[in-house]
Amino acid sequence: MFLRWLQEQQYTRAGFVQRFGFKMEDAFLEPLTELDYDDSNIVDPLVELAIARGKRHWAKALAFCGPWGASGGRDRTIRLWQAGAEADFTILSGHQAAIQALAFDEQGDWLASGGDDHTVRLWQTATGQPAGILARHQAEVLCVAFSHSGQWLYSAGQDQTIRVWDLKKRQQRQVLRGHLGAVTCLAPTERQVVSGSVDGSVRLWNQEQPNLPQVLFRLEAPILAVNFDGSTAAAVDALGNVEIWNSELAPLRYALLDSTGPLRSAGFEAGGRRMACVSDAVHLVETISGYLLATLEPARPVEKAIFRQEELWIVYRDGTLEVWEITENDAG
Repeated sequence: MFLRWLQEQQYTRAGFVQRFGFKMEDAFLEPLTELDYDDSNIVDPLVELAIARGKRHWAKALAFCGPWGASGGRDRTIRLWQAGAEADFTILSGHQAAIQALAFDEQGDWLASGGDDHTVRLWQTATGQPAGILARHQAEVLCVAFSHSGQWLYSAGQDQTIRVWDLKKRQQRQVLRGHLGAVTCLAPTERQVVSGSVDGSVRLWNQEQPNLPQVLFRLEAPILAVNFDGSTAAAVDALGNVEIWNSELAPLRYALLDSTGPLRSAGFEAGGRRMACVSDAVHLVETISGYLLATLEPARPVEKAIFRQEELWIVYRDGTLEVWEITENDAG
């Protein structure tokens, strides 16, 4: 649990080891010349798919669960693959506009997607078959997230609402209203969800009292990422302000601005111990302390950085992806 780790405050330092880089181009693979790697070791479904189908994907969303990986692109498709069986990847079609959000349930049985076509869609991971369009938001969908059990799916976006879906009944259970701007990120447990918004607020919602959200705190800029484990919530905004809230402890707030500058995007690893913050560089930050563990300084603008266990997947704006391995050593 994040709270247990927070109380123990066991700090580590980390670095990056670059594993490989690749660029998705029309019908061919162009290695990034500044990287030193053996291309015979590159096995990545996105690369293979770009070569096989001859179409640029322009990934905007990434999600991982166990052996499963998925990307959603500006080309309106989802690409789904499984580690160890890269040749069996699948293209999922159905969205009518760019895909902004992807999430697997904790068992990896289901994949949810949300896009600029205002829809939330559900896919069966094992088969790649669509399981239906849950319903439509009134504007672009920016985030989707499953509850821990997989019974509930939460979605949110530009229409300033959070929608709760009962996946057993395949119907909408609730619409949560209260944010004054687009809802940019979600972190659910089971019947609770923490949300962050362009309005700078971080709110805690409970299905039992959907009309009485608790405003945990407000930051100074749009919220880029939130993390919640049931008792402790953390969030980071576009100016690099971070706040950690716990019902039993005093709030903790600090600023990353001197280390990172204004942020384009941010994301927490599972468990919330570290953040990947994207400005002109990619910064790996220890959540509880704000300690800057490592910095990547890529030559091209970065869209986002996503944790996958001890890997960091870098999504560039020009259609390029890089995977970095995170290495840790004891502090001192």
